[in-house]
Amino acid sequence: MNLPAGRKGNFLSQFLIRTDHRGRAMTVEAGSETRRRAAELSEDGRALEGPLKGYHHETYAFPLPAENRLSARFARGKLRDPRPGLFWFDRRCFLSEDRLLIALRGRISRIPECVEVAHNVCLQGFIEGRTLGSRARFGRPLSDRHVRQLGQLFEELAAIKSDEIDIRRICTERYRSRDGDSADFLLGLIRFTEEEVCRTHADRFGGLFRELGVCDDALKGLKTATRALRSARSPSSTATSTGRTASSMLPETCGPSTGSSP
Repeated sequence: MNLPAGRKGNFLSQFLIRTDHRGRAMTVEAGSETRRRAAELSEDGRALEGPLKGYHHETYAFPLPAENRLSARFARGKLRDPRPGLFWFDRRCFLSEDRLLIALRGRISRIPECVEVAHNVCLQGFIEGRTLGSRARFGRPLSDRHVRQLGQLFEELAAIKSDEIDIRRICTERYRSRDGDSADFLLGLIRFTEEEVCRTHADRFGGLFRELGVCDDALKGLKTATRALRSARSPSSTATSTGRTASSMLPETCGPSTGSSP
């Protein structure tokens, strides 16, 4: 973009430059509503960090003031809102991930604490550290400590029944599964991928799907495996409960969905 001399600085100062997961330049308006809310909630607006790396959300981390309810356990808070107009390829069943985190408090030990700080504005405690993926090298086993933590997480998720989570869901009955039926859960995910991903986005991403074999070979193989699982169906509800709780979330917004979200 060619701008008149003397105006470039003023124009570019309205934006924050960042890159996406492929290193391509992206811009986020410095005066965005999410950034303004984060600065207002921060102990020091100059210490506002973000937007943090991520695809689905505009996210900021910032130091918490002493009067914030999360400050006793967290040095920083995290505020994020869904970015509009994105392609979602995973099924989302809960309208609000923040509301889900609040509902799971006391049931799941290793999730962010979340509080509502204003009407339809939820804030999460920011967990410092690095992601597991950044520490574990491909092909290397996880440490015993991490294996125990993951085992505890899945044990806690599997113990939660679907009717015990009283928050609004948005996924249709067609994509839901019977409690305790792991094969039905997998079939629901396959149906969602076929109908809401492959068919809905065929015009724009059909070539990519074919090149990756996502909507043909991969789904056919999964269907075959799922039918075999159904013929020898286990009474365990682990896959169903875990999938509903861990995989079927909307982005972290207390208010109504924006459509892009989560």
